[in-house]
Amino acid sequence: MQSLVAWGTDDAVALEGARKWKGAQPPDYYVDDWHDPQAMYEHAEETISDDEFRKKVVVSADPAEHVRRLKELEEMGATVIAVMNCSGSDPEGAIRTYGDHVLPSLR
Repeated sequence: MQSLVAWGTDDAVALEGARKWKGAQPPDYYVDDWHDPQAMYEHAEETISDDEFRKKVVVSADPAEHVRRLKELEEMGATVIAVMNCSGSDPEGAIRTYGDHVLPSLR
């Protein structure tokens, strides 16, 4: 299973850092003919609320929230979870947070 994750110094920063990935979320992109990335992003902003995006992507400054959401995937039966770091505001900070807090809690 794959999970998109975004960490930031606060939840708003985490969301803004991941916002460009909202453009990949609408399901019609996978069945209709879409080729313009800007139009795709604009369509996603119009059709997917930030709250809905947060349900699809782990977006939080709190490492415990990342742990909780990844454990939900495990409970669904995932034996391997590929984590995609979408922390545009601080990707290295996300790696440190996962190394120091998230992954040790999942072991």
